[in-house]
Amino acid sequence: RVLSVVCTYLTLVLAITVILLIIIPQLTNSINDLISNFESYLNSIIASINKIIYQFDNSTTNEEIREYIDIQSIQRAITEFAGDLTSLVSTIATYITSYGSSIVTSVKNLVLGLFISIYILSSKERLIAQIKKKSKR
Repeated sequence: RVLSVVCTYLTLVLAITVILLIIIPQLTNSINDLISNFESYLNSIIASINKIIYQFDNSTTNEEIREYIDIQSIQRAITEFAGDLTSLVSTIATYITSYGSSIVTSVKNLVLGLFISIYILSSKERLIAQIKKKSKR
């Protein structure tokens, strides 16, 4: 019985370990790439938007539309959006940290549950006998 309980839990721990060894490094690399390339992504977006605005601003066929659209206010809005995007990334990093700590707590609870279940499975008959003894009183 002890051997079967040990084999079952070793298999479970091995499967979880393999999954975590595959997922965690890839997730870490993805987050590091996003953080390190964030500024270039943002600059690329701003350059693309500026290119569109420049093309629109230099267009001579859209004189009627220019009366209703203020290019400067659009550029200010885009700049504000970029600043808001930076604060959004900061907020997301805070949430990731929070969820990371909850994952650590969950893993701790899982390990504790694992030890409790091993204890219960290894001494099942003795626990049943104690419960029956208590219920007779």
